[in-house]
Amino acid sequence: MATAIAEQKGLALELDCSQDSLPIVNDPGRIRQILVNLISNAVKFTDSGLVTVGFWEAPEGRILIVVQDTGIGIDVADQENIFQEFWQVNQSRTRQVGGTGLGLAIVHALVELMDGSISIHSKVDQGTTIRVELPRRIAPL
Repeated sequence: MATAIAEQKGLALELDCSQDSLPIVNDPGRIRQILVNLISNAVKFTDSGLVTVGFWEAPEGRILIVVQDTGIGIDVADQENIFQEFWQVNQSRTRQVGGTGLGLAIVHALVELMDGSISIHSKVDQGTTIRVELPRRIAPL
């Protein structure tokens, strides 16, 4: 769905990987949900330019997922709230593009469940980068 919306908006959607394959023995359903939510959010709040999704091997048996866009960006004062349920940066903008304020909260919860970390770097009118670091393997119970 994000691909179709990106095409409608004339956005470039790019994939950046450090290797052809990166073996991951983790929860594919959760990783898919994280990617869908991050990419959908990036496409939703980018009117022109580019959305890039990157996958890299990180130190200590981890993987790094980065979703970067050239969208509207988020003010520094608002960034600490971005992963809270139902929180939205700009109500008028959200009404235009839709959304409930749950996508990034779900991502944050899944990343924590998977013993990962998530961070955001954003500048208003320049875009946003969200970095997720996850274990390549599911932790033994």
